Amino acid sequence: MREKLIEAAKEENWGFVDANLPKICNNPSSVAWAENMGLNEENKHVRDLAASLLEKTKILNARTEEKLYIRMTTDSHHPVRFRSAFALRGHNYGKHQQEVTKVLQQATKDPDIKKIAENYLKK
Repeated sequence: MREKLIEAAKEENWGFVDANLPKICNNPSSVAWAENMGLNEENKHVRDLAASLLEKTKILNARTEEKLYIRMTTDSHHPVRFRSAFALRGHNYGKHQQEVTKVLQQATKDPDIKKIAENYLKK
């Protein structure tokens, strides 16, 4: 399933990704892939997929939070920055509440994810 999601992300088939991501987001090997490979992938859509998976998972550790923080602050693709902020906020910010909040506020300006960002800001 992970390979199908990677291909769907590359093709920007976000409906398929959204419908199927919950099926793998708590699988330890999928979480390990997202942390160790997906967030470092050259393809921006695959990095977006990895951050989205980490947003949804219940399995997150401090090392992964730091990797998400790096993506949130340095990635050239704004959806990856926003999804990384969503993942951090969904897991109580890590150590970066102020920075996460700032990125969430920026995300409210993106019409595609405005409502998601607003919901995270309300938490």
